[in-house]
Amino acid sequence: MDWNNFTPLAASLGGLLIGAASLMLLLINGRTAGVSGIAGGVLRFNLRDLDWRIAFLAGLIIAPVGWGLLRGGMPVVEITGSIGLLIAGGLLVGFGTRLGSGCTSGHGICGMGRISLRSAVAAVTFLVVGVATATLARLGGAFVMRALFAAVAGLIFGVGLTISEMVNPAKVLAFLDVFNGAWDPSLMFVMGAGVVVYAVGYQLIIRRNAPLLEPSFTLPSANQIDPPLIGGAVLFGAGWGLVGLCPGPAFSALGLGGAPVLIFMAAVVVGMLAFEWVWTPFQNRASA
Repeated sequence: MDWNNFTPLAASLGGLLIGAASLMLLLINGRTAGVSGIAGGVLRFNLRDLDWRIAFLAGLIIAPVGWGLLRGGMPVVEITGSIGLLIAGGLLVGFGTRLGSGCTSGHGICGMGRISLRSAVAAVTFLVVGVATATLARLGGAFVMRALFAAVAGLIFGVGLTISEMVNPAKVLAFLDVFNGAWDPSLMFVMGAGVVVYAVGYQLIIRRNAPLLEPSFTLPSANQIDPPLIGGAVLFGAGWGLVGLCPGPAFSALGLGGAPVLIFMAAVVVGMLAFEWVWTPFQNRASA
């Protein structure tokens, strides 16, 4: 325990003021002082209750500056995280507080103050996860942050597959079966939109000397059109046309498609292992 930075009196006084301010908002406006909910309400641009939300948030912003001027020195705001870490944390906090309907103020102070079981469960959950994440981040550093970013990217990727219905093999087969009289060109728009976004972003990102959490970019280096390229594309296309699933949508459908998707993924794993254990050694012997 860091006794030098332990400030029980200041912490208690701050808590008393937070609780009192929350009661003041409840008494006068009839509202809960959940900051994420107040900020989220601003983003809805409902003019009928926009005034008090903006006023409350303005008070939050002005308070530390005013306190610093009174004391003759500004409060310390020490941020050690990288830009990438700040973005990842902000995305998780922003989406999480709206999904979970609260944060440390709404659930932690006001919810638990109302003796709400729902808020108590939420508070215990985000406290446990926060402790675990901070501990892993300290121990694992860039490794944990890299995994965290990958998880967020995977979530966004999966949402894209779900919204576009690419997790539904029937939707994909309706595109691939061009001559069935009921062709569905939706997949063209999925690919087209994805290619445009990536193409523009790629040209901007690749100008950097390195990614945010790695010393260098790891990009494909092969540029030749050779038999393995064509052969692999033929095999993949045949399998795709038979089932309507490829690896991305198959992973996203694992929790929805039941036994058929599990069977397909098991076969995919066997195919990949066959490449690693049979084809690659054969190619190495042939080229020796």
